Amino acid sequence: MATGRKAFQGDTTISTITAILRDEPPRAPDELGRVIGHCLRKETDRRYQTALDVRNALDELHEEIKSGVSAVQAAPPAKPARRWMIIAAASVVLAGVGVWALLNLSGTAPQPVDSIVVRPFAGLAGDKTGPSFSPDGNAIVLSWDGGELGRPASIYAMLLDGGKPLRLTNATVRDTAPFYSPDGRRVFFTRYLERGPATFSVPALGGDETRIAEGTAAAISADGQWILVQRRSILGNSPSANGTFAVQLSGGQERLLLPQSADFNDNQFDFSPDGKWVYFSRAQVGNPATAMRVPFAGGQPETVRLPAIENQVARIANISFFGRNTGMRAAVVEKSTNLPRAYLLKPDGTRPVLLPQSVPSAAISHDGRRAIAA
Repeated sequence: MATGRKAFQGDTTISTITAILRDEPPRAPDELGRVIGHCLRKETDRRYQTALDVRNALDELHEEIKSGVSAVQAAPPAKPARRWMIIAAASVVLAGVGVWALLNLSGTAPQPVDSIVVRPFAGLAGDKTGPSFSPDGNAIVLSWDGGELGRPASIYAMLLDGGKPLRLTNATVRDTAPFYSPDGRRVFFTRYLERGPATFSVPALGGDETRIAEGTAAAISADGQWILVQRRSILGNSPSANGTFAVQLSGGQERLLLPQSADFNDNQFDFSPDGKWVYFSRAQVGNPATAMRVPFAGGQPETVRLPAIENQVARIANISFFGRNTGMRAAVVEKSTNLPRAYLLKPDGTRPVLLPQSVPSAAISHDGRRAIAA
């Protein structure tokens, strides 16, 4: 805003990130440039440490310019038009910092953020779906046909820093929806067999596969002890055999968590970080999906409420978690626009952050700073 162009600009996401790490931003007008330059120092411990520090510096600068006394004594007096531009820019930045501090520190209203980095699947031709981050954020797993038309998709692992994708499964049928175990040692996925889908796991670097249970893989608990599988109506199955089941990985014990119903469809499951709740999206017949949760120990489902954003949203469609204690993502429909948006919140539903519209409904890394766009 102060210079008329972006601070860091590249032709691609990677070149922009490189510019942020390596280049210096364009010089802003001297008075305002002092504050902006301090905010953009490469050494983070030399920047302002709180929003209050930035506000105070801008307050002092504003007063200096209004009184005609500049702290940059060697610089010639600014021309009236230029001085007015600096005052306006400082005022807008000050207002922005004040709003940021109010929203971020109070946790009572959402704040927009543009700092999340969206990583595309550059160079991967063909059908690719279901990306999921490793716990350390250095790799992803995905379902991919290898760029070969007509070939069933397999599970691949890929480092974010580049390199050739590693094929983990080699079945002649379709493998989909992979996700890592909490310790990052195994990858769980769904394989579509002739008699129906089944949940499998494979070591994170490939190897012997393990069949877990019948049904599609839905989510794994934060302690790695339980996995959710979904079984839908299959010819020959009794109604009690259909629904969402919790399967114990160590012993194979399973129990019905949510029965299947003809009146609604449940999907997009996830465990809360403390393992006490299972969140999911329920679509009633003729109605849009709504975020629900059910106690993992057993009980009745209830609609999810998030007081921190309820004034901004018409409906919460889905809740998912990233990282064991990092946060949750709420897929919502905005009241003001009736459009789908997404918020990042703390696991307890506080400190909401409104994601940019450019961030797709895709995988979020465990630190909440990156997204994967299929």
